[in-house]
Amino acid sequence: MQNPADTREVYITRIDSHAMPHRVPQSQTIDWLQWAVSKSSAPEDAQPDAIAFLDRLRENSAIASRGSVLRDFSAARFDHLTLFANGTESVADAALEARMHHHAVAANTIARELFPDDIAPDTVFNVTCTGYDSPNPVQRMLSARGWTNTKHYQIGHMGCYAAFPALRLAEAHVRSGASSTADILHTELCTLHFRPADTRREQLVVQTLFADGAVRLHCRGDAGTGSALRILGHDEVLLQGTEEDMTWHLSEQGFFMTLSRAVPVHLRGAVEKAVGAFLRRRGMTLDDVMQVAIHPGGPRIIDTIAELLDLEEDRIAHSRAVLSDHGNMSSATVPHIWKRMLEDDSIPDGAIVLSMAFGPGLTLVMNLMEKTVHGNAPSGRGNGNA
Repeated sequence: MQNPADTREVYITRIDSHAMPHRVPQSQTIDWLQWAVSKSSAPEDAQPDAIAFLDRLRENSAIASRGSVLRDFSAARFDHLTLFANGTESVADAALEARMHHHAVAANTIARELFPDDIAPDTVFNVTCTGYDSPNPVQRMLSARGWTNTKHYQIGHMGCYAAFPALRLAEAHVRSGASSTADILHTELCTLHFRPADTRREQLVVQTLFADGAVRLHCRGDAGTGSALRILGHDEVLLQGTEEDMTWHLSEQGFFMTLSRAVPVHLRGAVEKAVGAFLRRRGMTLDDVMQVAIHPGGPRIIDTIAELLDLEEDRIAHSRAVLSDHGNMSSATVPHIWKRMLEDDSIPDGAIVLSMAFGPGLTLVMNLMEKTVHGNAPSGRGNGNA
């Protein structure tokens, strides 16, 4: 006998993003990185090659600007440095404690600004893969507001794909009746983990891709009166033998990421099969999908997926736009794409959205949603329980 909760609909009805205090054109950020390399403890004989390589990355960048909670990157001056300050002659590779202090201060501000409501949230899932602090910013915000009965959960260290398990858990809470609504807060402050003295090309690529982002998603059991995204289902695939191609470790000098050039190759071998199987289980094909939200780990990732799935540019335009406007904001990135889709009046009622992201493991996650407009009834495709 089917549980009535299994057929309860769950929607994302609102997505609010936080504007980072310092937005810097990509070219200016690369200027800063070149200056920081030359003023860091990197070996002098390694600096010219690193600076030249950054120039090549500047030419090939699909990013127009990035945001940060730090002012450091907006001027190549020692008196402008906060986290990376190390006197007046060198740029610091800050210790983990200093990075976490900056994360806590900024994240506390973000939590307060993204929860300005007078009504206490029922449940909040706090997601961050770039900082640890306990009590965390959501707990501090709830305590300050006197919202002592709000249920709270912490999700972390999954990297760029964390938005998907967070949404799955929020959906489960609403679907089961454990919560009437569920909010998800993503706070990813990637620029706190830049390492100016690390001149390895892999690390230079990382520092030209990642940025800071924060976003709040509101989930509920009805579509409301505006545009919403009805959750249809989820899937997850672990790519065997790829454990070392993307990692996210703690070190004495911050969180340390490795990102192999083989990642697009591994995805090329897995995505088409995984997406096809996922859609077939939902009774769909790619022809049923109007929009595709691809986590833009970098321009090569978008290009690879688009080629594999034969996707026209209009189906992936929002993914490219978020990469251009913001860079890679780890788990906050795909929610920014969903926000653009919610607000895009050219995406009609009933449009099917396929989303995917990738993270350490390597892990490939996917979900399907249907856009509803002005509270229209759903099409009946899927019950969201997958």
